Amino acid sequence: MAGQMMILERATNAIRINELANDPSIYPWVHGSIVGPIDLSGVVADPRHVCLLGPRGAILFIYQQNAIYEVHTMALPRLRTY
Repeated sequence: MAGQMMILERATNAIRINELANDPSIYPWVHGSIVGPIDLSGVVADPRHVCLLGPRGAILFIYQQNAIYEVHTMALPRLRTY
């Protein structure tokens, strides 16, 4: 994939990001103190936050304060490159 452009699309609903977050290969790394399925619908619905989806996973920018975002990434193992 080196040298290829990756197209990212802003999520308008949480369907795909929820699928990624709840995938068994990702869930143990992202659930924190949550027990059960993760639902990021509220995060995606808030226009201050930005969720970008691409063919390799997702990048989630959580608004903290003006010009400061907390960033989370998710990618399925078969799509990760090191």
